[in-house]
Amino acid sequence: MLRVFLFIYFFLFLSLIINKLYIYALFSLILIPVFIFVNIHRKNLKIEEYKIKIESAKKRFNRNKKIVPFINVNQEAWYIIELIPGVSRVRAKILANAVKKTKIKTFEEFANICDLDPALYNLDRKIIKF
Repeated sequence: MLRVFLFIYFFLFLSLIINKLYIYALFSLILIPVFIFVNIHRKNLKIEEYKIKIESAKKRFNRNKKIVPFINVNQEAWYIIELIPGVSRVRAKILANAVKKTKIKTFEEFANICDLDPALYNLDRKIIKF
């Protein structure tokens, strides 16, 4: 996939140079890497946001305070699902692929797919919504 993308990218750049559209070639040379960098940065910000929310939820759970569920496992990407306590990266990817076929409706389905430790059920029930 990366090779195809790079081929199209360089083909676009070279065709603009050949047609003497130097300003457009410069913009294409600059904008595509900037776009990729912005997407990576946005993803990292989202991960940090959810890490903070999960840590806050753990603290509130330990103090027996009310927690509003905030991670919808049917919509979030695997890199957010893996932040849930007890969920490994492999299980998060399996869950993300399973959700593409059928949506998860109960916590038991989620726990079975992610092979959760029963000690984490109460905390994870408070974090996850369906």
